[in-house]
Amino acid sequence: MKKIITSLMALSLIFSASAQDGMKGKYLLGASTNISDTVGWSNIALTPSVGYFVSDNIAVGLGFSLANTNDNGDASTFTGETKTSIIEFSPFLRYYTNDKLFIVAGFTVANGNLTNSYNDGTSAQTLETKISGFGVDVGVGLSLMWGERVAIEPAFMIQSASLKTKDGTTTTDGPSTLNAGFKIGLSLRM
Repeated sequence: MKKIITSLMALSLIFSASAQDGMKGKYLLGASTNISDTVGWSNIALTPSVGYFVSDNIAVGLGFSLANTNDNGDASTFTGETKTSIIEFSPFLRYYTNDKLFIVAGFTVANGNLTNSYNDGTSAQTLETKISGFGVDVGVGLSLMWGERVAIEPAFMIQSASLKTKDGTTTTDGPSTLNAGFKIGLSLRM
């Protein structure tokens, strides 16, 4: 992790000679998508965000995500359904080293509910679990301008995250994870 951060800092020093001109005071409206596929189901998340350029090459902002899933009783292991509802807030800091390259860092705070309703043949039950999570994100990306205001922004991201669940009075710390992958975003500069 230290090598990655050191490499990103070195890149920022190399490319910082030509930062974006005239961006201070402008807004950055955007949305990014994260597409994942796990065994048996797919997950597509869309995260809208808003940012503000505090200088010509530094933007601060906040992303927001709301996810609701329902398997509608399609699970093959039991008769019932699983519903999940999670809300996430993701503050970020983005440093544009030149007209194309940017470095981004931020964190994510998540809260939600997981509800399992099932019938095992002898009785019907509903179990509700509270979910909370925290993650730290760092990455590097390209801001590919399309005209003067629209940019397509692919990025390579690394995220470290942890999850905690509470079922009644029992709190369980979930595993900490380290993920790496690509994210693509679309932004509008106003």
